Amino acid sequence: MRPSGMLKLVVAVAVLGLIVAPGAGASVAGKAGINADTVDGFHAVGCGTHLVNRGKVLVATCTNGRLPSNIIAIAPNSKKLSGKTLAQVVATAEADLNCTGCVQAVEIADGSIDPGKLQAAAPSAGQVLKFDGSGFSWQADQDTTYNAGTGLSLAGTTFSVNPSVIQNRVTGTCPVGGVRSILQDGTVQCEVEPRSVVGPTAITSFPGGASSFPNAFPSITVGLDGLPIFSWFDGANTDINVTHCTDMACTIGTTTLVEGTVASNEGDTSIILGSGGLAGIAYYAGTELRFKQCLNVTCTSLSTAAVLDGVGATDAGAAPSLGIATDGNPIISYFSVTSASLKLVHCTSPSCVTKDVPRTIDNTGDATTGVTGEFSSLTIGSDGFPKVAYYSRSGQVTTALRLVLCNNTACLDPAGADIGFTVTTPDNTADDGQFVSATTGSDGMVVMSYREIATNVLKVAHCNDQACSAPTIQTVDSTGDVGQSTSITVGPYGFPIVTYRDLSNTALKLAYCSTLTCSGKVLQTIDNSGDVGTDTSVTLGVDGYPVIAYFNPGTDDVVVARCTSPWCTSNYRRR
Repeated sequence: MRPSGMLKLVVAVAVLGLIVAPGAGASVAGKAGINADTVDGFHAVGCGTHLVNRGKVLVATCTNGRLPSNIIAIAPNSKKLSGKTLAQVVATAEADLNCTGCVQAVEIADGSIDPGKLQAAAPSAGQVLKFDGSGFSWQADQDTTYNAGTGLSLAGTTFSVNPSVIQNRVTGTCPVGGVRSILQDGTVQCEVEPRSVVGPTAITSFPGGASSFPNAFPSITVGLDGLPIFSWFDGANTDINVTHCTDMACTIGTTTLVEGTVASNEGDTSIILGSGGLAGIAYYAGTELRFKQCLNVTCTSLSTAAVLDGVGATDAGAAPSLGIATDGNPIISYFSVTSASLKLVHCTSPSCVTKDVPRTIDNTGDATTGVTGEFSSLTIGSDGFPKVAYYSRSGQVTTALRLVLCNNTACLDPAGADIGFTVTTPDNTADDGQFVSATTGSDGMVVMSYREIATNVLKVAHCNDQACSAPTIQTVDSTGDVGQSTSITVGPYGFPIVTYRDLSNTALKLAYCSTLTCSGKVLQTIDNSGDVGTDTSVTLGVDGYPVIAYFNPGTDDVVVARCTSPWCTSNYRRR
């Protein structure tokens, strides 16, 4: 039924904006209303509209007074509600039912997402909006964290290069053919290549005073300035000294007192460059193991001595061997006279003012039946863990070369019953291991030089795996009584170089290996000017040529010899 008084559609122009009023003074007769056939700008009503002056109110009236019966069919947007299709409305409703507090893709697509909806989701502190494949929700922000690797440092969000680990950009020039090396800071070391060389070495002696205690126990390395620096014991005054060479051949050196009057005839020393590029020195002072750090490149200033072991009635610290652990701090192996055993201490600061508790690695020796732990030599393996080679005269394995393999940076025991190291025996053929020296080869494996006492020969053992379970062993020199005071390093071509004393000829000799295992080698006599070659220590100069510090018992001098070729050969000429 239809209500009485036929339904009229009255549209107020100010509200719906459907009819545009005529301008002032214009005739209203015959004017058609703009958009008069639509409602809200979307839905057509299908009737014409005329302007009638009825009581000065503009009205729109359908001719029949009714909405058309086919209004839904003829309206252009009749299938949409508020501009959405029925499918969109249903999808939004289902999403609201199935995803409380989250925003759906359909809402992103049609632009209906707004800050109010995000606010209603109530995120927690630190959450971010994430899409899970079907919708968005607040989730934890999985921040990526970064750690500075080798040669890098990280401050906030900025990475920086550590120039003590990574080579700086090369600067400087040399004459043609005159570049010997590129130093750590990127500067070049120049030296004009001689046309020919007569004689294998340049030899310089550092005299000591006459005494019943000889100058001995030198240990040599090369500083950041590319020049040799070595520590040694002054037997005349029982002092520990360090000498910085002023040229590559060490023809002149500046000597600085490390510690005076150590009250011992056993002033063993060991020197190495620390993580900061300055040398550190471990030494045996009377009955104590001590350490000092150089405060400049020339080592004319040193830190206060850190006492690491041997305090009180304990006598510990003989024959120290110094390395730098992967945490950048010193680690030292040494011999305890009191317990006749091998010990090790790891510092927890570069100057060793703090340290871990010194620990005994091998205590199978005793003062009555023999000792274990003599001639210890420490190197850092390619796995980053310390390895210590030593000679065992008694205990579980007698008269043998032994090797400690640490399982962590400081060789400490982990939590529980596990031990932080293992011990293996690379060679026990015929009283092996005296005067052992160890380094890590270019292949990442430990390689050791030592003397076999029963046969008086020089041997080299090359580990073939990290456990050194089946090393390759070579006899390097068997002519006469050889193999005392060995020292080993890796040459410029990645093969071992060994210095040692030839007792039969009272000479200093060098073996240049031509393979990783030293199955091939070249033997050279470096110095036979007297009773020389005791306590050898070898390193490589910045030119790749061997530099050797050793003791001359005949003159009580510490001597430095610099080879003038990679092999220390005579009449070497570069083509």
